[in-house]
Amino acid sequence: MRPDVSAQFHPVACSLVASQQTVLAGAGNSLSRKSCLIVFGAGLLLKVAFIALFPALYGGDTVLHLRNHESIFLGHQLPMLQMLIFASYKITTYPMFFRVVMALIGATAGAGFYLLCRRVVSQEAAFWVALFFVSNPFLNEISIVPFQEILMLGALCFCVYFYASGRLAAASLLLGIACLTRYEAWIACPALLVHYWAGHRFERRKLLSAFALFCWAPALWIGGHLGLSSPGTYVIEMPRSALRLVRWLYLGWIAIKDTPALVVLLSLLGLYAVHKRRLFRQPAVLLFGGFAAAFLIAILFSAHGDPRPGSDNAEAFVTSREATLIVGYVLILAGIGLEYLLRRQRQLALWLGGAAVVLGVAQSAQFVAKETAQPDVALSYGAARYLNAHVSKADRVLVLAKAFTENDWKLYFQTVEQLEGERGLAEARSKFRQTDHSPISFQRIAVQTSLPEQRLFASADLDSVEWIVVWSDYTGSIGLSRHLLKLQQAEELDAGTLRVRIFRRVRESARAVQLRD
Repeated sequence: MRPDVSAQFHPVACSLVASQQTVLAGAGNSLSRKSCLIVFGAGLLLKVAFIALFPALYGGDTVLHLRNHESIFLGHQLPMLQMLIFASYKITTYPMFFRVVMALIGATAGAGFYLLCRRVVSQEAAFWVALFFVSNPFLNEISIVPFQEILMLGALCFCVYFYASGRLAAASLLLGIACLTRYEAWIACPALLVHYWAGHRFERRKLLSAFALFCWAPALWIGGHLGLSSPGTYVIEMPRSALRLVRWLYLGWIAIKDTPALVVLLSLLGLYAVHKRRLFRQPAVLLFGGFAAAFLIAILFSAHGDPRPGSDNAEAFVTSREATLIVGYVLILAGIGLEYLLRRQRQLALWLGGAAVVLGVAQSAQFVAKETAQPDVALSYGAARYLNAHVSKADRVLVLAKAFTENDWKLYFQTVEQLEGERGLAEARSKFRQTDHSPISFQRIAVQTSLPEQRLFASADLDSVEWIVVWSDYTGSIGLSRHLLKLQQAEELDAGTLRVRIFRRVRESARAVQLRD
């Protein structure tokens, strides 16, 4: 008979007085390398396929990361992903290279999630829920472009797995990687510290070693900056209104909306199983629950809200990628629900699992297709592809696109001044001048073309370039139309309400010059 789910948590019931080898559930179970490799291979295959089918680069932060590949520290952001970008660009500047690196990170995160779930449910259920992970639309969307969240999530999964296995050095290293990727990972530090310390009966001499194991990365970061972030940047602020509670509803909605309905149903069944079997009394479940509760509290203090278009109010919303950890919890609950169903209706469970994976792949393709179909995204990729095919590396290209305005950064500077005063504001403006704030459409083209960076310009003398790319929303350069009459239009691209026209300067042959003279 298949073992009861609650029985798998039994080793945890004694974890506060037992050895570290049995901290989490199922520590004595053997792992299936074959299943782990299948999960990794399936995840990698899917992500590479999505990149091939939908190659356009979407997202604003993704462009920022790639465009500033020579820098490791970008504003308030933690540096781990940027370090990988910096290193990859030392190998090659080929635009698609780091996209493949992201696919590898995403596939590895899937393997880590499988290993984590093997500590919670049976091997069969863990395999299925890992397939839910690698086919999840939300996670696939953030795994094929340079977003930080999948690196953090993967590192946390491996951290908990190694911690459960008693390999504390590896757990410490992976936790440090997660903490140097996203601030949300910092919440795991006190959670693991307390759990580890409690497992040693709160001995005073173990507190320092626990701190060294689980808090070294935040301590190193804070010590290096004398704060949570460098001067002129910020990461937390006190809530200004009860609207911040809307963030919980928003992130919950994102996690459910962008996860296949069958997986959500299984997660609800998992929640029922947790309640019915009283799993919430187990220390491992309390550890996961405490981390979730701390995350929900911390999100209320996140200073980087995401105002809706046409509004400066950043209280109610944050970036949708903050739902990454919530999606992880939904999937873990789905694993518990599937395990519960496997014991009662095995055939139904297998059919639901298979259908959920197929649905996840289909929704992932639809999700990524929608992201890459945005007019500015599609046109940037189309223009970059055309330039790659027709522009010689000796030619110079001018891209005329809609520029940022002072109003785009108004809220940021106002917040810096409120939090850090005039000194912080001066530092923020200094950092602002050191980063590339050329038009986002120019940057998006620049990071997707193989042309040398020194041959691409966001502003230049019109007579000094051989190619000019003009976006329909560009409003500068009086007299541009008259100048373009002297050039030959080589291509015109349309998407939605936007249009891009590409002009080239026609070189006269020596014979034509002689005849003219």
